Amino acid sequence: MKRGFTLTELLLALSIIGIVSALTMSNLFRNTFDKTNVALLQQTYTEVGDAYTQALIENGVRMVADLPMYTTEVDDSVAALILQYYMNGSKCDEDSACFADKYYSDSGNSPAKTFPENISDMVRLKSGVSVAMSSTDNENPLVLIDLDGAEGENVLGRDFFTFAINEYGKPFFENYSKTKSEAKSECTNSSDTYGFACMYYLENNNWEIDY
Repeated sequence: MKRGFTLTELLLALSIIGIVSALTMSNLFRNTFDKTNVALLQQTYTEVGDAYTQALIENGVRMVADLPMYTTEVDDSVAALILQYYMNGSKCDEDSACFADKYYSDSGNSPAKTFPENISDMVRLKSGVSVAMSSTDNENPLVLIDLDGAEGENVLGRDFFTFAINEYGKPFFENYSKTKSEAKSECTNSSDTYGFACMYYLENNNWEIDY
């Protein structure tokens, strides 16, 4: 004689199906979100380099230091000027919310990093990506990118990344000599500085997020 399922067994089966479905949908959403962000990041990374190249060509100079708007401190106004005129961006104001006040690690276990206070000029590109620049000790501009503004996740290595620009206007990773595996490890813990290691890792991992 065949026995039917009890109500308890049916509820248990439905619960398991619900949990598996929720996990599957969550992973699917995360993968789609990451792929969209990486595509935007790669596009912006290329556009920043192209913007500097165009600025150098149109001004007939070889190095960033020779640009007429250049100052020895590589201040924010220089970066904003180049981005605004060569990347079709618009300057952010106090109401634009181009960047969040704080950014968090992917694990959420480390203290939030505060957005640098010395940056006053920021640009929002037509793609919706926010770009700002600071200067490092050796005066190479440091590019800060937020892919979806203050309203986004605000997570280092997810929607916030940084890289540097060398004296010839090319994107590069200033004084970063770690291996790909070391960069991945740094990217996934609190030692990463504003998504710098994550950006380095992605460029060397065929632009694929697997952390």
